Amino acid sequence: MTQTLERCGRVLVVDDEQSLLEVLEIVLQRSGYDVITRDRPEEGLEAFRASPPDIVLLDLHMPSINGLELLAQFKRIDPSVPVIVITAHSSWDNALEAMRLGAFDFIKKPFANNDQIREVVSRALAQRAAPSDTPSGVPSASEILGNSPSIREALGLVERAAPTDSTVLITGESGTGKELLSRALHYRSPRASGPFLSVNCAAFPETLLESELFGHKRGAFSGASHDKQGLIEVCHNGTFFLDEVGELSLNTQVKLLRVLEQRTLIRVGDTAERTIDVRFICATNRNLEDMVESGTFRADLYYRINVLPIHLPRCASARRTFRCSPRTSSRAARDAKASRS
Repeated sequence: MTQTLERCGRVLVVDDEQSLLEVLEIVLQRSGYDVITRDRPEEGLEAFRASPPDIVLLDLHMPSINGLELLAQFKRIDPSVPVIVITAHSSWDNALEAMRLGAFDFIKKPFANNDQIREVVSRALAQRAAPSDTPSGVPSASEILGNSPSIREALGLVERAAPTDSTVLITGESGTGKELLSRALHYRSPRASGPFLSVNCAAFPETLLESELFGHKRGAFSGASHDKQGLIEVCHNGTFFLDEVGELSLNTQVKLLRVLEQRTLIRVGDTAERTIDVRFICATNRNLEDMVESGTFRADLYYRINVLPIHLPRCASARRTFRCSPRTSSRAARDAKASRS
C-alpha cells in the first residue's frame, strides 16, 4: 500500500462543502492517492505551508479567503505544485482568471462523473513528474521572435503557458507568427516528445474538415471506403494547433466543444466514443468576441479556447526559421503517417 501512495502522491483538497470533501476523498483514495482534506481556507494554507502536496484541488468560493487569493499564495510558496480549481458554471470568469494565475485546470461542479476527477488529477501528476527541459535542438521562444515590449509580453505568456495543459488562444493578423509561437509552446511543454499537428480551418470545406479533424467510419459518406483516424486522434499525447478557428461552422464548433469538454471524440458516421489526450492551441485573425455577439461563434466554445490568450501584434516577425529537433519532428511525422494508413 505504501508503494502505491508514493507512486500516486499526496493530494490536498480545500473546500468548505463537507459533502464534496467526503466524495473527493473517497474517489481519490480508491485511486491510491494519499488525501488531505481541509474545510477552511486558512487550514488549507497552513497544511500547504507545513508540507506542500503533489497536487491541490481548490474550491474558488469559500469564506474569509477568496479562492483566487489562496491560489496566488500557494503559487508563491511552491509554484511547481499543480492546482486544480473547482468552480460552478456561474463562476466561469473566476475559473478563467485562476488559469491565468497559474492553475493547472478546472473542474465544473456538479461533476460529470468520478472518472473526470481521476483523469484531471492523473494529468496534473504526470505533468509534475515530467522533465521540464526543452528537447535538444529546440530553440527557446526568445530566440524566435523580436524584442518589442508587446513581443516580450507575449513571450512571457509563452513561458507561463508552456508547462501547463491549458488551452491557448493566439490572436493576431496573418503573418505575425502564430504557428511559430504554437510550436514554441509545444516544444517547451511536457508533450514535446509527442506529435505536433496543425490544421488550417479555412483550407477545407466543412464536410472534409470534419473528416480531417474527427476521422470517419467506412461508409459514412460517398467515397469513405475505409475507417480513417482524424488528426486529433492521431495527435494523442501531443499538441494540436487549430489555425483560423473562427472559420469553423457552428456544427463543427459543437463537435469541437464536446472534444474539449469530454476529452472524447466520435468519428463521422460512428457511434463509439474514443478517449483522447491532446493539448489544443487555437489561433485566429478574427475578433471572436464580435462573432459571439453576432451569433456566428459559440460563446461556450470561445470561453473554452480562450483560457490563456496570447496576442501577437503586427510587428511580430520571425528572426529565423523554426527548426524542431530532427528526432522529434521525424518521429511525429512517422507516427501520424502510420496511424492514418
